[in-house]
Amino acid sequence: MSDRYKNLTEPLVLRNKVLKSRFIYPVAQPHFLQANELYPSDPIVAYYTNRCKNGVALILLHDLTELTQRYGFADTGHFAMYDIDDKGCQNGFTQFAEYVHYYGSMVCPELNIDNRIPLQINDPNADPGPNPFLVMMQGMGGPVDEDNLPPGPPMMPGAGSDKPDPIEGLIDGAPGMPKPHKLPEGVMKAGAPGAPMAGARQIEGDLFEYYIQATIKHAQTYQSLNYDGGYLCLAKHNFMIGKFLCPKENRRTDEYGGSLENRMRFPVELIKRIREAMGEDWLFGIECPAIEEDGLTLEECVTFLKTVEPYVDFMQLRVMHRDHEPYPVCESAELSAKIKEMGVNIPTFVSTYYKDLDSLNKIIADGKVDGVAPGHLMICNENMGEILRNGNGEDLNPCIECHCCRGTSSTGDWMSHCTINPLIGMEHQAFRFVEPVTRQKKVAVIGGGPGGMKCAMWLKERGHTPVIFEATDELGGQIKSANYPTFKWELKRYLDFLKNQMVRKDIEVRLNTPATPEMVKAEGFDAVVVAVGASPKLPPVEGAETAKWNGVSIYGNVDKIGQNVVVIGGASTAAEAACYLAENGKNVTEICRQGRIAYDLNPIRSIGYMNSKAVQLGVKVKKQAKTVKIEPGKVTFINAHGIERVLACDDVVVTGGFQPNAAAAIAFAQSAPEFYMIGDCRQPGTMRHAIRDAYAVAMQI
Repeated sequence: MSDRYKNLTEPLVLRNKVLKSRFIYPVAQPHFLQANELYPSDPIVAYYTNRCKNGVALILLHDLTELTQRYGFADTGHFAMYDIDDKGCQNGFTQFAEYVHYYGSMVCPELNIDNRIPLQINDPNADPGPNPFLVMMQGMGGPVDEDNLPPGPPMMPGAGSDKPDPIEGLIDGAPGMPKPHKLPEGVMKAGAPGAPMAGARQIEGDLFEYYIQATIKHAQTYQSLNYDGGYLCLAKHNFMIGKFLCPKENRRTDEYGGSLENRMRFPVELIKRIREAMGEDWLFGIECPAIEEDGLTLEECVTFLKTVEPYVDFMQLRVMHRDHEPYPVCESAELSAKIKEMGVNIPTFVSTYYKDLDSLNKIIADGKVDGVAPGHLMICNENMGEILRNGNGEDLNPCIECHCCRGTSSTGDWMSHCTINPLIGMEHQAFRFVEPVTRQKKVAVIGGGPGGMKCAMWLKERGHTPVIFEATDELGGQIKSANYPTFKWELKRYLDFLKNQMVRKDIEVRLNTPATPEMVKAEGFDAVVVAVGASPKLPPVEGAETAKWNGVSIYGNVDKIGQNVVVIGGASTAAEAACYLAENGKNVTEICRQGRIAYDLNPIRSIGYMNSKAVQLGVKVKKQAKTVKIEPGKVTFINAHGIERVLACDDVVVTGGFQPNAAAAIAFAQSAPEFYMIGDCRQPGTMRHAIRDAYAVAMQI
């Protein structure tokens, strides 16, 4: 074992149990690993056990039941739904625990029972306050369109997608000041995140004891199935028990509301009773209550933590940030250090935006935290254990925060993915698809985009000799665009990582070398993998061929583009182009057939970010609009009211998807005994598709 990450790999004693490392896995299960089984299915088991195999000492398992009936958003009916109280399912839960224990790891499920009983903290007839889930999704609506001011008419016939937009209209996305709207009748009552179950009433009187006993029974059920402990989430936005502590959420006027002493009363009693009932050989953890302006203060939080410290074995702490913004300092670690300085001795694991092992190791070495919960890093890296053992942190995939693990879009495909780790979603089956290597082969990889580079890396790991042919002077393919906008810094970091891997793995790269079939055949390659990508195609708009620019060609050429620009399209390619131009001082108007831009991204995180970024940069968006004609100096479109409008401009950027460079790829079919096509030249898609293609082909050669 390398000493480089000795603080991360050092065991830790919690009460009467020993954690094998300082890694815990937070409640961050990829959303769509489960089918209709009511116990952990094979994909779930494979996912978590691989995290254990790669160094995780403790899993914090989510506890969800019957979400189809309780959430009203498009994707939640596809979430995992467990029924631990069904005796016919309980052996499945026991098997899951046994598989985790095989790798010397432990598992503590959530014990919050809000999804199981119809109780809430406040009088349901009182003002319920803003729904925190909707507040979290700020920016979803994006820039205000003066041609379609709210409430606005229905989408005009022929504009946008035929599929309904499940979130459109829920958020009025003023930057930093989201205005939550009530969900349709029935959805709020059904319990969207942060809202109570249907028919919920205020917890009072004997119901306090009922809640305690129900929670203890739930914990005892897990204990009987060989689980190592339990975990109580005190974050106010999810569960009632955390809302008691927060003065903004707790609007009670009895002995359970008002002062800190009163607000603490029930959470402390619940935690104390759980510990007494479950015994000393049972791990018990909490998530640190939320500390925020006009909410629970740091001093109040410390008072609460000192009170429950005798009963609690560990704590997870996370400071929430806006996605995709760089944070050079781990604020969760700084808060943990401050809480420790104030006399709290609960071992603390922090969620963090750090994407490298050296930074994670240092915050433990500095005594700021006792361990870490880097969920995304554990998703992105299929060989974390090997990297820890060898001390090769430079080989760690840096997460690009695409959130595909939480769903690719608001309309599917209802499978969990990771853009840069192709095994996510298929770990339980992937080993069946790997062909044994019978002899080492020399493989030509035509194209140095992410698919080509990743394929070469996996080929090298399998003992082959890959050679990359890249026609330009730089590796990267279409993600070379990340070299330009500041808001694509995560993708730029990943591009730099891939380039560095070519050096670290000693992969031969021939830049400025347009490969030909004759060249490949003359060198006697055993196999050829073609990754020549796709070319932008024009949208079906009259005059589109007169536009000088597309969503790819603009990058690095901003000085050649006029001041007033119209961008045609609403998907992520168009949204990023619009924001890039606006970031460089252009006056940008984007014409979008949908009700929001970047609609093809993850709806929980990424859509909101791109829409907020457009607001921040001053991009004007014509929503639910249809472009009908492009002419020199002007663009004609029909707005959401069906009225024809004309925009004057200096330049037009068109985005109409991509056309695969299939002919160029097929030309190599006879250049080597084995021929493969990967990525966009086979079928236009995303970087995720190209990387999964690359893995599949590498495992066949």
